[in-house]
Amino acid sequence: TNPETDPTYLAVVGEFDSTHEELTVYQLTGSSLIEKDTEDYGTNGPVNCVGWRPEQNQLIAGGFNLDGSSEIILYDFDGSSLSVNTTKGFTETSAKAIRAFDWHPTGSYVAVAFVDRVYVLDASLNEVLPSPYYVQLSSGSYYINSVKWYSDGSLLLIGLEDSPTIRIYKFENETLTLFKSDNNYSEIKSVDWLSSLKLRVVGGVAGGSFD
Repeated sequence: TNPETDPTYLAVVGEFDSTHEELTVYQLTGSSLIEKDTEDYGTNGPVNCVGWRPEQNQLIAGGFNLDGSSEIILYDFDGSSLSVNTTKGFTETSAKAIRAFDWHPTGSYVAVAFVDRVYVLDASLNEVLPSPYYVQLSSGSYYINSVKWYSDGSLLLIGLEDSPTIRIYKFENETLTLFKSDNNYSEIKSVDWLSSLKLRVVGGVAGGSFD
């Protein structure tokens, strides 16, 4: 949107103080940020990540036990207030928080990363991968730090703390299949794509090459 003529909104999550984890939506007006609505999770949480659904007035907040039972919450936003659309808890993850997620470019899916595994959910937060509904990437002794879809949604790039630190999965027919892995980093902090050329950008410890 054009901030001079159209409403422009942003969402932030984090620890407001020692007793409040919060999600807040602001409107950018000129050089001012105007608070539109805040979701206070109190002592639940932490809330670790937030993201708008592409081309929709919806967003997801992810973390742990946000409302007492859910690790991920999908909200609708009407320009002034947030309302809960649907929630999802992950009891099978042994009480481990969502560390990162990324919306598929179409807005039809979202990749959700816990400490050791990645789920793909549809826009109603239902699992779409074949049973057991996730891809296990580690034993839990090292963490998944970042996930990112390629611009056409055909590939999912994942960055981990330990080897193999970079993994690329093909996404076809609601299935993830390992396409490429690489060990040239001791720890990946964040990943992204240079979309037009199918190159990836990574940030972490001890850089290396990637073929």
